[in-house]
Amino acid sequence: MAAKRQPRAARAGSSGRKAKAAAISPTQVRIMRAALDLFSERGYAATTTAEIARQARVAEKTLYANFKSKHELFRQTLDPAALELLIPRSVPPVAEQAAPQPGLEELLRSLMKNRIELFRQHPSKFKLIVQEMLLHPELTRPFRDKYRRDVAPFLEQAFERLRKSGDLRDLPQATVERVMASVALGYGVMRFIVAPESDWDDAAEAQAMVSILVDGLRPRPERERS
Repeated sequence: MAAKRQPRAARAGSSGRKAKAAAISPTQVRIMRAALDLFSERGYAATTTAEIARQARVAEKTLYANFKSKHELFRQTLDPAALELLIPRSVPPVAEQAAPQPGLEELLRSLMKNRIELFRQHPSKFKLIVQEMLLHPELTRPFRDKYRRDVAPFLEQAFERLRKSGDLRDLPQATVERVMASVALGYGVMRFIVAPESDWDDAAEAQAMVSILVDGLRPRPERERS
């Protein structure tokens, strides 16, 4: 049987990401990895280019030969394509974790588990990204573009199937996505930024959040008739 071909947009997006990754030299990767570690540990303002160069084992002039300024280095380091290259990926994407045709509860559980595990493995980097996006909203655009390209098509297909099977209320796609993202990101902020010292039970919390989401997203004929 012939292999199923990817949609043209998906193939183009994959090629674009590979080209972008290939365009980053080993020296730039070393500098960006050092920058990400130091920015995450100390914050943008408290980190100097001299410290980044020292940690990357390059001369400061080499840093400036590859990046015009600290701000440019910071912006490129927080680009989603660069983060994929700089942060070891041990958490597979949601689409790979979920069953081929997951029900609503299984899909939500996979999503929640995936995000919590990613936050747990890289708490300081998650904190950096959240904080800097609040200070520099323009940084959100590459993340929105990546979401629309890599995540939204999978969710759109899954949600359409769940609506047809009667497992999901007939709500706008964007509304369902916002609710899910708000719960997952909200938990990450509380867990790893606001109160990281608290005694958290991630598995129990994830199950409670999934239960609440399922109750709100599944059809309730008696309510919808009233």
